[in-house]
Amino acid sequence: MQVSPSKYHADWRGLLWLGLVLSAGVAVICGLWLALPAQPGRDVKPIESIVSPAADRNDDGYVEKLRPILGWTEP
Repeated sequence: MQVSPSKYHADWRGLLWLGLVLSAGVAVICGLWLALPAQPGRDVKPIESIVSPAADRNDDGYVEKLRPILGWTEP
């Protein structure tokens, strides 16, 4: 029984070098991308415009409204 050579022949050394070069290129691109300083987005707002100061949030009387519930749940 004679074994015939395959029609398709893979150049393993060439494929290995190609994979090595491509992975090194991807590593360099990712490294440069991660090394760059972060740029803020255009729609970034200061935190003061989003969250009101704590003094303004805490004087709405919710503690007095919760006193009956807290008294009922305490042992």
